[in-house]
Amino acid sequence: MSVSSAPRHFLAYVTASDREDYALDFVNFRNMTRRHPGVAKIELYIAVSRVRAFDHSDRRALAGLVDMAGACPWITVQAVIWKGNIGRDFSSVEACLRQLAPAAGPSDLVLIRNRSAGGPHAPRWYGRYVDQYFKFAGTGLVGSTINFAGHPDLPVRGPTTHVQTYAYLSEWRHLQSLAREYPAARCTERLQLIGEGEIGLSQKFLDRGLGISCLHWPEAFFTRERPGAASLPQTDIKRRAHNVPLRYKSYGNPLNPILWAAKQLWLHRLRDRGRQRAIELLAPELVIQDYG
Repeated sequence: MSVSSAPRHFLAYVTASDREDYALDFVNFRNMTRRHPGVAKIELYIAVSRVRAFDHSDRRALAGLVDMAGACPWITVQAVIWKGNIGRDFSSVEACLRQLAPAAGPSDLVLIRNRSAGGPHAPRWYGRYVDQYFKFAGTGLVGSTINFAGHPDLPVRGPTTHVQTYAYLSEWRHLQSLAREYPAARCTERLQLIGEGEIGLSQKFLDRGLGISCLHWPEAFFTRERPGAASLPQTDIKRRAHNVPLRYKSYGNPLNPILWAAKQLWLHRLRDRGRQRAIELLAPELVIQDYG
């Protein structure tokens, strides 16, 4: 199946209000709008977890992100969702899936990424996940990287092979049932989020008889019957995976000169926006407040 044969391509982008300037989100959005995704059109849903109370700075920054995406010929912003922080990224994904559900068909594709998935760092960034998805029959989930290890503070109950959840893609036919109760969407503790969300999501796909794979090891395919490969690193490699378009915390140190310069540009744009009250507010039809 080719990339172009999928009728629609959705993107769930999840972030949080812990940083008033949204500078990392700005860098991610700038890269998404500068590098062609390899698909004709992306329908974008943004979910923001409320770590601190939403205020004018959030509204102004999110309006800036929406304007940037809206000016891009391959991105259409469908909704901006403001929600509580229970479940963190996993409840944010659930919120996006519920919002896109009326529009999605079984063979439509959904790419999910959080703020820590830096980039994209290469063109065809969406298309490469789609290509990997259709590389192996019976695939349910693909990501940037896969980890075989669990967490040292979590009890081991069988295989823990999982797609790491900073960037991953699946078909709507496999995600539809999860939109009603996404793994870890009600969790409050970090270890519970890791066990039920980070690890548990992939385990749900494997339990259904589906396989998982990743762009970093494109020739490897894992199933419930074959959950690992001794020839591959058994440690967490996400920080060393540089051959993927969406890389884990790829901007590195906040004092990185490139990131610092991008932040200054973004703050300058926000100051300009503050002087233009007509465009300060998000279009009300885009905003879904107090989800969850």
